[in-house]
Amino acid sequence: MKDPKNAKKMFKLAAKDFKALQNMADEALFDVEIFGFHAQQTVEKLLKAWLSSLGVKYERTHDLQNLFSLLRDNNQIVPASFEELDYLTDFAVSFRYDSFESFDANINRKELIEKIKQLINLVQKIISG
Repeated sequence: MKDPKNAKKMFKLAAKDFKALQNMADEALFDVEIFGFHAQQTVEKLLKAWLSSLGVKYERTHDLQNLFSLLRDNNQIVPASFEELDYLTDFAVSFRYDSFESFDANINRKELIEKIKQLINLVQKIISG
C-alpha cells in the first residue's frame, strides 16, 4: 500500500540534510566525513521517500545499494548517474567512526550537491504525482 505520508516525511527530512549539505561546500570549514555523512543521509531519505510513495517496505538501513536495488526490483528506472551515489554508504557507517584516510576518492562538493539536487527534483515529481 502506498504511503504518501511517510514519503512526504522522508522528503522533508532529506531537504533538511540537503540544506545543511549546501552550507558545507567549503572544504576549509567542514571535513569531508561530515559533508559526506549529510550527502549520504540526503540520498538515503530521498530513496526511502521514493520507496514509500510506491508502497515498498524497506528495512532500517543506510545501505544505498540496497535501496537502489529495491527500486529496481519494483520496476523503477533509476538513472545510472544516481546509482553511482552508492559510494556514499560508507559515510553513514564506516567514516562516522573510522578514519577517512582509508577512502581513496576526491569528492567535488559542488558537483555532488548538483547531482543530489537533480535527485531531489526527480523524487519530488514522483511523490507529488
